[in-house]
Amino acid sequence: MSLNPIASRVPTLLSGRLMGGSIAQTQREMLDLQLGFASGTRLQRGSDDPRATRAIQLLQSSMDRRDQRLNAISWGEAVLGRVDTSLSSLTDLVTEARALAVGQSDDSADADSRAAQAVVVSSMIDQLFAEANADWQGLHIFGGQNGGQRPFASFLGGVRYLGSGAGLVNDNGLGLPITLSGDEAFGAVSARVAGQVDLNPALSNGVYLEDLSGVDGEGVTGGVVALTVGANTTEVDLSGAATVGEVLDRLQAELDNIAPGSTVSTDGSRFSFTVAGADDLTVVGVAGDVGSGLGLEGTFVAGATTTGGDTQPKLLGRTRIADLEGLSGPLGSIRLENGGNVQAIDLSGAETIADLQNLIDSADLGIRLEVVQDGTLSMLNEVSGTWMSVGEDGGDTATLLGLRSMGLDTPLSVFNDGDGVPIRSGSVDPETGLPDPAADVDFTISLADGRAFEVDLAGAETVGDVLAALQAAAGAATPPIGPGEFTAEFASTGNGIVLTDNSGGVTGTFTVTPANGSRAAQALGLLAPVSGNVISGEDRSMVAVESLFTHLKALERALLQNDNWSIERAAKDLQDDLDRLIDVRGAAGARGERLLLAKDRESELSIMEASLLGEARDLDLTDAALQLTNLEQQLQATLAVTARMQQLTLLNWLG
Repeated sequence: MSLNPIASRVPTLLSGRLMGGSIAQTQREMLDLQLGFASGTRLQRGSDDPRATRAIQLLQSSMDRRDQRLNAISWGEAVLGRVDTSLSSLTDLVTEARALAVGQSDDSADADSRAAQAVVVSSMIDQLFAEANADWQGLHIFGGQNGGQRPFASFLGGVRYLGSGAGLVNDNGLGLPITLSGDEAFGAVSARVAGQVDLNPALSNGVYLEDLSGVDGEGVTGGVVALTVGANTTEVDLSGAATVGEVLDRLQAELDNIAPGSTVSTDGSRFSFTVAGADDLTVVGVAGDVGSGLGLEGTFVAGATTTGGDTQPKLLGRTRIADLEGLSGPLGSIRLENGGNVQAIDLSGAETIADLQNLIDSADLGIRLEVVQDGTLSMLNEVSGTWMSVGEDGGDTATLLGLRSMGLDTPLSVFNDGDGVPIRSGSVDPETGLPDPAADVDFTISLADGRAFEVDLAGAETVGDVLAALQAAAGAATPPIGPGEFTAEFASTGNGIVLTDNSGGVTGTFTVTPANGSRAAQALGLLAPVSGNVISGEDRSMVAVESLFTHLKALERALLQNDNWSIERAAKDLQDDLDRLIDVRGAAGARGERLLLAKDRESELSIMEASLLGEARDLDLTDAALQLTNLEQQLQATLAVTARMQQLTLLNWLG
């Protein structure tokens, strides 16, 4: 091999370096290809192809997220499959229970057969409880968002729901819950006695401004107001004032400067100004909305006391009892009952609404006191399968708070778990076609002296209407029965209508007898046994959670009491439960279908991304083999040239 004359005149050191660099570069490229053959990838370093490296990173990140989503979707499918299995079992159970109720509502069923069927219903309740706590690999499917613990717990003979939220949503990309909440599957998880009294909190020095809705209902923020009396004007900065007392102090300090003898105070839920002297006081807002929010803006007449707008204080846990204008008397004790457990709670020591709530909670009856935004309180029963009553304990505290579950204004429609009181009205004589008032009589009350009177409750809508109708019917009897001889009133302890016979008779028996097939007396709880001269009616306005647990418990109780009407009501309620379960199962199935479609879509995208990743990352073996062959030939040529150059001498250079 001959060398280029120029090459023969290159110093040995320089030529060695040039040839060595060429050999090293070729060997490095050959090493990269060999590593590529070993790993199957074309890039060994990010710097080999920055754009391709970035694309690969993005694709890998996307594929990792997609794999995670596919796992979540697969998990969701499995959970919803377990949900469907449980809902199927529940549907079968409720279908069986309803069929049992329909069969036992027949008049041919006797007390013994119904008692035997009550045992069957009891076992159904046990099955329902077990299914309600079903889980999939530790995730409780009816616990809502709280699937880590058993959502239903036995409590006071009923069932208490411990779950929360509408349903657990995992990373399925659709926002679809994969579990169900307790109320979604089993009906409501609480029931309330809605408060009847607006407690109307008043302003006091300790009330926080943030606890006021403001005159316009938009709340109260800081600001500055200007006070003008005659030719004197001053500004009052109310920014930073946290309480009503701080507002009063700042306003009064400036009033003392421009209108000595004038005062500012509170009157109920309003601020009021008493202006001394001959000039009116004008208040205008300068900055912020504190003037309008607190009802301070306007003209306040000299020589008089004038109030501003209603600041609408909110009823909150920290609201003081002493500030409740709607509370017309001191607090004493109330009587709470739930699931047959009774406690008298002394509320006289409570200083705030939160104190009332804590006292109720301390009874541990599954009853909770809740503050409502409209300024009232409500009492919640959190236990399914039990019946709650809020009554008096010899006083009027429950009535003062508007929480008594049976009051004068209680609608008859809420009696008997919402089935109301069936009252006869508008009867027609089948022979004459004319109205038949005698057929509208709901029941007869007989006194111990032999006198009796008929009661027609037509038109009665509330408990107060019933009490008035009872007294009116007694007064209309022949001969009339005076108010002192017969009374109908509320129980002083607990709830229920109490009938008292003061006739003093001994020849007859004090009784309530249904008439014309009417169920009104039974629905009002008036068929209770007489004790002396008193019939203490049952509390038929007790509050129960409208849930599957409650309806099965009601069926069991009705069977044991041989109560045909209550069995019919239970059958109706169970049909509603069955309809709901069918709807819920369909909705859960629809979620499963959406997950399946999402899984197919994600799988297709995953395949597409894998293909793109392969194009950007994987080594083309054919092309790489050709490159390696070329590099080997290049290396051999470079080594040959290097060897010849190392044999050159001074004579080669001189020549």
